[in-house]
Amino acid sequence: MTGGYIKNAALRAAYLAAHEGSAITMGQLMRAARAEYEAMGKLSST
Repeated sequence: MTGGYIKNAALRAAYLAAHEGSAITMGQLMRAARAEYEAMGKLSST
């Protein structure tokens, strides 16, 4: 991922955390990174 995609993933994780009413967790970061990777048109194997 390039810097812009990493930024988008971090923002996505922040929105997930806000929606869940918690601090950002590793699980949210992983979900956000996976979603961003898929949004790039790549398939995630996990």
